[in-house]
Order: sequence, then structure tokens, then C-alpha cells
Amino acid sequence: MRKKSHKLQWLEEVNHRGELTKEEANVYHRSKLGHKGETGFDKLCSYFLDKPFSIIDDITLSYQENILQMDKIIVNDHTIILIDIKNYHGQYTYVNNAWYTQKLLPHDIYEQLRRAKRITKRLLDDFHINMKVEGVLIFMNPQSEITIKDEVTETTLTYEKIPLWLMNLNENYRKCPANGWHTVIQNHTIPSYRTDYICSEKRLAQLKKGTRCQNCGSFHMIQKRYTLSCASCSFIEPKETAYARTICEYGTIMHNRSLKRSDILAFVGDDYKEKYIKNILNKHFEPEKNFGKRHIRYVNKGCQFPYWFENKSDYFEKLEQRKYWK
Repeated sequence: MRKKSHKLQWLEEVNHRGELTKEEANVYHRSKLGHKGETGFDKLCSYFLDKPFSIIDDITLSYQENILQMDKIIVNDHTIILIDIKNYHGQYTYVNNAWYTQKLLPHDIYEQLRRAKRITKRLLDDFHINMKVEGVLIFMNPQSEITIKDEVTETTLTYEKIPLWLMNLNENYRKCPANGWHTVIQNHTIPSYRTDYICSEKRLAQLKKGTRCQNCGSFHMIQKRYTLSCASCSFIEPKETAYARTICEYGTIMHNRSLKRSDILAFVGDDYKEKYIKNILNKHFEPEKNFGKRHIRYVNKGCQFPYWFENKSDYFEKLEQRKYWK
């Protein structure tokens, strides 16, 4: 599962319950576009690549105090392809080793990719793994216009060129070697960084409380024995899922602290039974050590519901049957 960046998750949850600053709103817009481009390319890969390629999505590597993040890695034969995906809109020109729109861009997209290539190649070489490392820069927005005037070693693909490149890759598929490359990559993979955005107590107090409709975003929910239904759009969600999801939303917003019962109870609002929320916490959330029963706290993974419970997705899918219980 390709995950949204932690920054995007945080901005999304705060935006659902309050207002973003102008700077946050701009970052939110760019982050959403970036994630849309990445998932769009994933879909193209699923459609055009029917061979069993080794593919790694959204990976962060650490080696010799160097950190690199790549949107996608595809391995074919003895070649590791590092892919950087952009969803830029507008006209971009690369000339004299610099990127321009109407003015000079402050960063070089190619240098980011070249740095990733250097670090990956050094990592493989140091573990005596003889593989080639290539870089591919992909522009997913069909309305972008990209002009490359310099000679570059990286493959650069605009939207209309992606299908042919993927089809050629598929036709030239070769099984990757069992030389330990995957173990080396895996051993140097680290968790993605959490955002440095922090929600203050004052801001938290201003956010809307309660359980939010997954469909329309309304907070006007009708509670029944097994479900919550939206008074605005009639969307129905199993009650157990809805409250677990809401706790995850709090955890995402307040990712810098442990989960406390009192904080969770305040966040879910007034229309709840305290005993039920405690049962949800005890059933689905891991208690932290060194806290007594009166001051129990829970581990905060700081992420949205689908990622928090990706290992329990089957359980929550079965809960969907409760929408039809009387």
C-alpha cells in the first residue's frame, strides 16, 4: 500500500476539523497533487507491467549518514531503476544545468535523483553487489510542458511517453538476480519521517470534536447499536470502525504525544458512552508500559486509520456486515 506522506496525513486531518494557515494550505495542495501523481503512476504500472517485477514503493534509505527517499524502485535483471515522480503543472525548461519556469527554480530535480543514484550505487558496491543503477524522472501531469535542452543521463518521461516506456520495460523483462540486493536494501530502509507540524493545545481546542462522516465530512452522526449513520448524506459505518478511526485521527493530529483516555474522550465529543470508548482502546490499541491502570496510556502510531490497522484490514472488512444488522 502506497501511503500518504505523514505531512499530508496531518494536514488532511487538521483541515477536516479546522482551518489551515495560508502556508499550510499551499503545502497541502502541493502534497495532494504529489500523492495523486504517485498513485496515478502506480495504476499505470499495474496496467502495463504484467511480468513479476520486483517493485518497492515510497522507500526511505539510510546509509553512511545519508538519507534518500524514492517514490518507486523497479528492478529488472541486473538494473535497479530509481523513479522520481512529479505532478507539476505548467512549462518547465532545463538548460545550463538549471530548471526554469518563468524564473530560475531554487532546486535541481535532477540533482536529487543523481544523489539518490550515487548513494544507492555506493551501498550496493560496498556489499559487493554488482548491479547497475539508473534514474528516471517522471512528469505525471498531462498539462505540463517539459523541455530538456541539456544532455542528461537520466531518462525523462512526460505523461504521453510513460505507456511506451512501461511496455518496453515489460517486453524486456528479466528476472532479477538472487545476489542479496533486496536484503541490503531492506536492512538500510528506515521509517519515513514524521512531519514537524505540531498541533498546540490552543489549536486542538479550536478543532471540531466528534466522529466525522467518511463520505461527506459532516459531524452530524446518528448513533445506533451497531452503526453510526450520517444525518446529512445517510452514509453508514460500523460503530466500532468509526470510533477506532476517530482515535486514529486524534493520534495523527497529536502525533507527538501518547494516547490518553481523557484526551480521547474529549476528542470524540459528548455523544458517546465512556465504557464503549474504553473497550475500543483496550481492544485495538497497545498500552504503553510503566503506567498503572488509573493512568493508562496507549502507543500512538501517529497515522491515519488505513495505515494504523493495515494488518487488521480483514477484521474491519468483516465488520461491514454490521451495517445490515437490526
